[in-house]
Amino acid sequence: MIWTIARHELGQLRRDGRLRIVFWLGLIMLTALALLSWQTYRRDAHERAHFESAAREQWENQGHKHPHRAAHFGFYLTKPELPLSLFDSGIKPATGRVLWLEAHQRSVFAYSPVEDSGATGILGVTNGAEVLQLLGALLIILAAYGSVARERESGTLRLLLSQGLSPGRWFAGKCLGLGLALAWVAAPIALGLGLLCWRADPAGFGADTAMRAAGLLAVHGVYFSTWLAGTMAVSAWARTSRGALAVLLGVWVAGGIIAPRLASSLASLLAPLPSVAEFAAAQAHDFTHGFDDEPGWNTRLAELEKTTLERYQVDTLAELPVGFSGLRMQMMGEFDGRISDRHQRRLEAIYERQNRWHWLTALLGPYVPMRSLSGSLSGMDWMHYQHFAEAAEQYRRGVVKSLDQLLERELRGDKWEISVGHEVWSQAPAFSYTMPSWGWALGHAVVPLALVTGWLGLAMVLAWRGIGRISP
Repeated sequence: MIWTIARHELGQLRRDGRLRIVFWLGLIMLTALALLSWQTYRRDAHERAHFESAAREQWENQGHKHPHRAAHFGFYLTKPELPLSLFDSGIKPATGRVLWLEAHQRSVFAYSPVEDSGATGILGVTNGAEVLQLLGALLIILAAYGSVARERESGTLRLLLSQGLSPGRWFAGKCLGLGLALAWVAAPIALGLGLLCWRADPAGFGADTAMRAAGLLAVHGVYFSTWLAGTMAVSAWARTSRGALAVLLGVWVAGGIIAPRLASSLASLLAPLPSVAEFAAAQAHDFTHGFDDEPGWNTRLAELEKTTLERYQVDTLAELPVGFSGLRMQMMGEFDGRISDRHQRRLEAIYERQNRWHWLTALLGPYVPMRSLSGSLSGMDWMHYQHFAEAAEQYRRGVVKSLDQLLERELRGDKWEISVGHEVWSQAPAFSYTMPSWGWALGHAVVPLALVTGWLGLAMVLAWRGIGRISP
């Protein structure tokens, strides 16, 4: 009986012309965005390889100059991307992917694609994940909003139940039919997106990427099951099909359209970030005056001069057998690093508060946490960006420190001027970065995963309670 009802439901869905129109429009839009993303990913991968090669060549062939001036000459790094980023670009459109590294400054990402965005940026749609998650939920609503309410209105439900059919079996058949229809639609889309990601970068689609792709498939299954269960629950509780549709469209608009904008506004209002000028001024204050009962730069420099003279048992800096400028720059780099780390931790604390306000909007629907979960598994969320930025920062400090140590070794006394060339620049190690595993990504996405799963649990409870309202 359950299978008979499921087949009947599938037949009704196939005959619904409105659903076919929405499905094909959504599929065309998703396909266009996926192909555009595939082209963009391939172009970006080519540009990234060329850019990194050119940046390294520029570094090694910068000519003869002072090592510390070379540290300020700086170098570029680009964040690597998984093939899955063509499905979900995460925060890349607003953040960019290039880091500029130089002495005394922690790097920030620059050159975001939004600055050069076209129609998709204007419309607020930047990748296939957004289209799939929004239009997929809408398609489920349009397919299932009248499953219970419409048959109650027409009297068909009363007729079926009066013949001995249990409400639970009838409801299970409806859910099975809608679930099969959803799987029939989702399977070719998932297969097509998977093949597109693999074709974009076969070498980069390794075991870890495959696990991330499987995770994306699983969490999207949970997400769409949430919408299906929720839609069936509302249809069971609503008095009319029109009422069910109105409620569901309100939830869809609130959770998918309003919530992301509200999340950003709440985060900025209730946990504001300091301006660039305020951040720089706070760091400059700590450098000059010190922090946590520790002295500022002038006191530290005087102490360094004193201890260095005592260490080498000389009376003046000019008599030192090593380059004092190298010692001074090393201490300045370490002091800058401590100040930078201190203020970076403060920024991260603000980001955490913003995230907590951000998650509050998940009360409006599962779309907001799903966006975060999808970005995390694709390797394009804030945590992945921060992981890469921290690795780049440690690399920057290592290169700058090696150049300052060169001053200590090659100079004598308090001299400053020295000129070196390619033989030094080529010794700087190339940057090597390993992206964290899928387990790391999932571990840092516990909150959004719990929120999406929580919405599924709530929807199933409401649907189960709704069955009790079905009576002859």
